[in-house]
Amino acid sequence: MWMMSCNLKNKWTIVALFCGVTQIYAQEQTKEIEKEDVVVEFSFNPTLSNVVKLKINPVSQDSFAKEKINYQIKSKKVASDFVPITQMANYVNIDPPISNNYENYIYGAAGLYGNSELDVFLRPKWIKDYQFGVDLNNENYQNGIDDKRVPNARWHTNLALFLGKQSKRKSWNTEIGYDRNQIHWYGLSPLLTNVNSYQNKDVQQVYNTFSLGGDVQYQKGLVSTINSSIQLFKDSYKTTETNIKVGAVLDKLFIDKIKTIVDLQYLNGAFKQNYTTVDNVNYSFFNLGIHPSYSYLTEKFKLDMSIGLLLNLDSEASKTNFLCLPKIIGSFPLVKNIMRLDLGIKSEFTQNSYASFAKDNPFVSPTLNIQASNTLFDLFLGLNGNLGRNVTYKTETGYKVINNQALFVNNMQTILLTEGYQLGNTFSVVYDDVKVFKVEGDINIKLLEHLSLGATAVFNSYTLETQKKAWNLPRFSLETFANYKMDTWFAQAGFNRVNGREDLVNSKIIKVKEIYDLNIKVGYIINKHLNAHLNAYNLLNSNYESFTNYQVQGFQAVAGLSYKF
Repeated sequence: MWMMSCNLKNKWTIVALFCGVTQIYAQEQTKEIEKEDVVVEFSFNPTLSNVVKLKINPVSQDSFAKEKINYQIKSKKVASDFVPITQMANYVNIDPPISNNYENYIYGAAGLYGNSELDVFLRPKWIKDYQFGVDLNNENYQNGIDDKRVPNARWHTNLALFLGKQSKRKSWNTEIGYDRNQIHWYGLSPLLTNVNSYQNKDVQQVYNTFSLGGDVQYQKGLVSTINSSIQLFKDSYKTTETNIKVGAVLDKLFIDKIKTIVDLQYLNGAFKQNYTTVDNVNYSFFNLGIHPSYSYLTEKFKLDMSIGLLLNLDSEASKTNFLCLPKIIGSFPLVKNIMRLDLGIKSEFTQNSYASFAKDNPFVSPTLNIQASNTLFDLFLGLNGNLGRNVTYKTETGYKVINNQALFVNNMQTILLTEGYQLGNTFSVVYDDVKVFKVEGDINIKLLEHLSLGATAVFNSYTLETQKKAWNLPRFSLETFANYKMDTWFAQAGFNRVNGREDLVNSKIIKVKEIYDLNIKVGYIINKHLNAHLNAYNLLNSNYESFTNYQVQGFQAVAGLSYKF
């Protein structure tokens, strides 16, 4: 049965004016797009990450101009700085600017609780237009969480190998990746008091991801880019998921200034059981989209327009949806070199998957209900600019309506405890239509030549159709950072606060413990190749929870060295 999910007459009559000249840069809901940039991406992101992974400063205020940092210690999603909001705070990335562009980097550190961190980035020199390299990241966090009755260690390893070639007519990149994330469902229900009920249960879960993909970019011709990828996702409970994506960018398909994106996705998976029975849970989706796009740029203003058409097939539910994804975004100067006005309205499609849910919340049970989500419209209005040479700012107010928004909710303890995820220690996914009103502001200040500060604050208000609360979504989040560099010393501090999260536990609404998290990193330049590092996490020794009953490690510290060559 065909369903029309976008009614142009009732939705945006203005969009009809731009049906022939449009611009799309839709992408997964977990990523934000800088409103003032002209960006073209796929509606469900079939591309790989940039293959040449030279690390730059990923502080969350991406709209601000920053000094180029050739190498950074990767953002660590350690227990102490896990923030369960859409975008992780990446303030704990420091390493001083260096005069020489070294192509290889090794960092290692170890410390309390047996925690360890390892980053390896190898970039051999180009050989006849070919470049290849290796990225390895390993994070090992041993137990150390107070009053936990089962193991609570985490071990995450990510490996990527890539090969690329550039020529006058075209360039191509390929990448092979492997990711292993071992966790424990240690957040047992407080009502579980009988030792025998959990003592012999296996609460370990291991997620394994295998990926292969690549892209080809042509200098001339109708097709400018072709992308493809395949991802195989598995866990310890024999769950399997296959995610295949293919996309292409077509230049001048209709008229000279119009780009057209065509993308395809096939998602298929199966859980070996649901939460209370041994019945299989299967899911299969096919998505096909076409997105003509148009951008108009002058010295006075910039206008991006698009209208995407997407076919969404849910094989298991025997449903077919036809989605319209329009987008209009404008940027206008109000005060030259001081203030710009950004405003727009857009629609987005999100194909949820087991892999994406396990990434956002690794404590989900292997029994999920997988569905797609659709942002009917996202209306926003904001200001950004500069106050002098040393202050940049951005504010935004938005209102959006989301159909079938995914929410994490705590699983109730089952009567028959046959599996390690049935102890009230995992999460399922429920869906509801949600209206979100958001106010966001961020600022970046360079106080001195050697000192800079920044902060981002977000306020959210949720209205739901059937659920009582927006489970595990924060009402308020604050991220701050301070960077310091002087001679042979460099440092960075960051403070996070998240509150307003609620969960449903044993049919009762509870408040998840508020997050207060202070982290500091200090480094010393021994010579042009070698640096020493001391990283301290959760300096407040706060016992906040990343999710219900999932208390984090207290104060942590690791020390190590980094070497560039």
